Amino acid sequence: MFNFIPMWEKMNLKMILENPRNIGMLTHSKPTVYLLDLPGHNNLGDEAIGISEVNFLKKYSTLYGYNVEFYSCLDNFFSRIKWLKKNISSKDVIVCQGGGNLGDLYPYYEYIRLLIIKSFPNNKIVIFPQTYYVTNKKNRIYNLMKKIYSNHSKLVIYAREENSYKLLQEDFKTNKVLLAPDMVLSYPYHRKNIRKQNKKVLFCLRNDKEKGKNKKAIETIEKNILALGYDVSFTDTMEREGKTYNDFDDAKRAVDEKIEEFSSAELVVTDRLHGMVLSILGGTNCLALDNSTHKVRGVYKWIHEVEGVHLFDNDRNIIEQLEDVLEENIKYDAQIFSDNLEKMSKEIFAH
Repeated sequence: MFNFIPMWEKMNLKMILENPRNIGMLTHSKPTVYLLDLPGHNNLGDEAIGISEVNFLKKYSTLYGYNVEFYSCLDNFFSRIKWLKKNISSKDVIVCQGGGNLGDLYPYYEYIRLLIIKSFPNNKIVIFPQTYYVTNKKNRIYNLMKKIYSNHSKLVIYAREENSYKLLQEDFKTNKVLLAPDMVLSYPYHRKNIRKQNKKVLFCLRNDKEKGKNKKAIETIEKNILALGYDVSFTDTMEREGKTYNDFDDAKRAVDEKIEEFSSAELVVTDRLHGMVLSILGGTNCLALDNSTHKVRGVYKWIHEVEGVHLFDNDRNIIEQLEDVLEENIKYDAQIFSDNLEKMSKEIFAH
């Protein structure tokens, strides 16, 4: 019956049907936090961000006495904005998706965010941890961001790495800019005892506009891994084009299965940010290469002390780097970021 409804909105509809008296849009007995631009595509990294954000909001909205509602940023978003403006009150909080699309690299998602910010001038709006990247400061998107972001007095922008944090402070001096970890570092995954395949190494590599200048390094890494007697396989956090998910559980199942795939290897080599994060969540050592926007390097700083995850260094001997990362035992506990999440919850809900 509901096959045409985007996954995140199916979840919201289910909440409304099961708890009609607790949904702010129907009764407005409580303030509501609205997450308006969740992803609806085949990137498991973005889905993992959305799942982590939903998990975070469901936990803290209960503690602070808020309702919570979720919406996707699919094609019907622009036609829905008038309806949202009529139903969202000034006491409600709006949050926007985190990730790597703040700026002009992915125009569709930035236009969605600009529309949200411009449409709700009296609401507190919080952007979950993002990478900020602008290719051309003379283009229309950047100028719109400067105008619309800067004119919103209640906009809070979270950067997920130090470089974005500094750039955002420079470009948006009138907005509150804060630093917090990528949300997937708190992804709700329960480790399973996945049997590792002896001498298996997985490569998870980009083939898009964010691909770094790593071609020669990757070829040399693969050559040396094979010379050490390891088997090499290739995977990706991008699913087939057009892939969608039926509901929240379906999306989480897909992300969990990717973590389990990583768990079956002794090492993951990746230039994908969430290739790095999902591998350590699953207990697999990781050699990460930076990408074109440098978000891999930036987020790596949050976990650089975690044993078993290394950032590739062009100036070091490759065999030595491989031996170093392979001999370590991955140890990661998402609780190390609990204080960061507590501070974020206060920023969003306690106002």
